[in-house]
Amino acid sequence: MSESESWDEEEEVPVTQNRKRNSGKSYTVKHKLKPPRTTTYSTQSLYDEIYEDNINLAPEYQRDVVWPQTKQMALIDSIYRNFYIPPIIFAVTTSDDGTEKKTCIDGKQRLSSIQRFMDGLIPVKEQDTERKFWYKGRNPFVGDSWRKTFAHRQIVCVEYVELSDADEREIFRRVQLGVALTPAEVMRAETHSPRVKLVQSIVDNQMLYLEKVFNMKRGAPFRWVTQSILTISTWSSGRHPATTADTLKKWIKEPDEPNSAMAQKIQDSYTILKNFILDDKTFLNVTRGPKKIAPIDLPFMITFIYLFKDRFAKEQLSSGIKLMREIVRQEHTDILWNAKVLGTYVYFIDDFQIKGLDALENPLPPRTQHPQGIVANAFMQIDGPSLPTPAPSQASMSVLSASIQHVQQPSQQSSQQHSQQQSSQQSSQQQQSKKPDFTNSRVSHRAQLNLMLAPHLLTLPLPPIFHPFQSRQQIRQLDLDLLSHGFSHM
Repeated sequence: MSESESWDEEEEVPVTQNRKRNSGKSYTVKHKLKPPRTTTYSTQSLYDEIYEDNINLAPEYQRDVVWPQTKQMALIDSIYRNFYIPPIIFAVTTSDDGTEKKTCIDGKQRLSSIQRFMDGLIPVKEQDTERKFWYKGRNPFVGDSWRKTFAHRQIVCVEYVELSDADEREIFRRVQLGVALTPAEVMRAETHSPRVKLVQSIVDNQMLYLEKVFNMKRGAPFRWVTQSILTISTWSSGRHPATTADTLKKWIKEPDEPNSAMAQKIQDSYTILKNFILDDKTFLNVTRGPKKIAPIDLPFMITFIYLFKDRFAKEQLSSGIKLMREIVRQEHTDILWNAKVLGTYVYFIDDFQIKGLDALENPLPPRTQHPQGIVANAFMQIDGPSLPTPAPSQASMSVLSASIQHVQQPSQQSSQQHSQQQSSQQSSQQQQSKKPDFTNSRVSHRAQLNLMLAPHLLTLPLPPIFHPFQSRQQIRQLDLDLLSHGFSHM
């Protein structure tokens, strides 16, 4: 009787065989996998199959972890010295012509280490002398005898057949139970959707070229490419979702096919960014902080390109991204995904949408210290190289003063005073009538909503001082002033 026949027969034996029939249902096993076969392959055979593309080392759910060279060398030493090597787990499919293709479910790093050693990319270290010896290409080499010994070493492999994609992912998940996975690795391992395919295609086709300037460890590219697509998808709504594992996992599990035009435009945006980085050695230069792309940089660099690539030349896109990253680093010490840093990116892109290339001539200023001791971002246009005054503008302070007076003494304000305030503000508007009206922008809506909502939150009546603002500078400064005085609750 074969091993597989014995396995199947054993599983058919009821666990509760000796119990009475009325004692309840017996244990049953549902959705059984076909029993795997255990075999061995020589290192040379595995090496050849990798190069013949008969072994897939990078299914979507695989981890991006790359062993350090010391760990790779330790594996080679273990193979030479006959120490135990955990089995490689494959999912095997057979094509119509009878050829087999193997997908590596577990053992990617072991196979990669073998491949690198036999390619002459890593050495093996002699235990007593610490000398390094190479398989080929460099001296000193291990010698023909030890080359043959290594090439014929047998590696234990476990092969499954007729597995679905879900089965492969479940095997991977169970094998990794003893290894802490990052949220991005879990998300990629457990999710199979059109959005996962889009993200993975970008990671495979674009991000692998950026390993020197972006953290490629532990699923980071998958996570931040996902975040960039989510940022673009929600941009027009004015919402910028938090990059929590739950938020990303929920979004990427959606079964809807991505809009093909949007997906292609995102792919094109990544291609443009990749070319900027590869073709211009100064592209990532900044005066503060590391040159490398911070995780939060990536979604907004891609969003910037996505929004403006059809309006501006590539040289202008490049200049805009450089300026955006520079401003973020001037305003924030730690470039993290939080409300303050996110706000700087959003305001810069909003400003560029309205002012276009003028935004490159008059960039948003660095962070300033508010006179009340509250650090705030003074997002307003200034003339010349000097920083904006830390004090609030006179116009916005007059509006704020009227609001505070009304809140403190609502019963003492007469309708005549209201009319005077309104008349004064209308006069101020007429003086600035040549300025464009940005009242339909997300920023102006938010600023006005701050004004309207604050009195309601304080359960006090609303002063009649509101009007459509004509200057984005006024909107931002007024929003800043309200924030500094505790009026912003959004």
